[in-house]
Order: sequence, then C-alpha cells, then structure tokens
Amino acid sequence: MRHGFGMIEMMVAISILTTALIAAVSLSTLTLMTAKQAEFRLVAVNLAREGIEVVRNIRDSNRLANVANPLDAGLVSGTDYTAVPVFAAGFWTLDFAPNSIVDVGAQVISVNGTSLPFRRLLTLDEICEDGSVVASGGACTGANPKVGIRVTARVQAQAAGSAGAATVIEDRLYAWQ
Repeated sequence: MRHGFGMIEMMVAISILTTALIAAVSLSTLTLMTAKQAEFRLVAVNLAREGIEVVRNIRDSNRLANVANPLDAGLVSGTDYTAVPVFAAGFWTLDFAPNSIVDVGAQVISVNGTSLPFRRLLTLDEICEDGSVVASGGACTGANPKVGIRVTARVQAQAAGSAGAATVIEDRLYAWQ
C-alpha cells in the first residue's frame, strides 16, 4: 500500500493545472480586447451619427431663419465638399479646411478641448431633382436643381486596440418646407 503521490502524478497534476490557468488567462485577455474593440466601434458610430446630425441641425436652423437657400448656407464652401464639425461658442459649424481623414483638422476634439483617439470627416454631395448624386466638386444644373445633400460621415479610431477600419454612415437630407 502506497501513501502520497509519486513524482509522475505530481507532474501530471501540475501540467493540468497550468493548462487550465493559461486557458483562463487567454480567455479573459481575449474578452477584454473584444470589449475594447466594441467600445471603439460604438463611439465611432455615435461620432458619425453626430456628424450627420450637425449637418441636419445647420440645415434646419437655416430653414427656420428663412435663409434663401437652406441647403447652402454654412454647408458649402465653393467646390470643397469635405468638412469636419466644430463646436464653438455654443454652436456647431463646419470647417472645410481638412480634405482627408488623416488631416490634423479631422482629429475629434472633446467639449473640454482634449483630443480623442478618433478622426472624423464628412462629405457633402449634392442631390439633384432627378435623384442623381453629384460627386464632390460638381454641382446640379439649373434644369436639374439641388434638392438635397447626401452626407457621408467617416470615423476612424487612431488608438491601439481599435480595429483600424473606418466606420461609414450615410444619410440623405432634403429641403423641407
């Protein structure tokens, strides 16, 4: 009759425990990484929606103020159709200086002035009366006037742990009466 464990039994028990611990640590690490990626995606979607809502707000404010063309005032800058929303002095405006999501001006700034690890760029394309969309740089003609704006919001996370893919949301806004 033997009492206690032998050397081989101890090695087998230690290897089983080690394997179980490594699996548990790997699973928790994967769970944390997935949660962080989901957080970045959620913030990116909300920033994209906010960008579209800024354009909607400017359009609606123009209409309520009886601006002659509510789809143009504050929403166009010559042939530059890319912009970033800027919140200053209690109002949203569009800054047409950035032309690419990698431009410094596309960095998302929080209300308290700190930079967030996201970049956002809006593209505003004209929608003509016949339903066609005029790509950036073009314009609807007199016989086929502008009746709306296609707003494409692109947001990209710039932090480690983010998936790196851009989140893109599109909406079509029309002149309402």
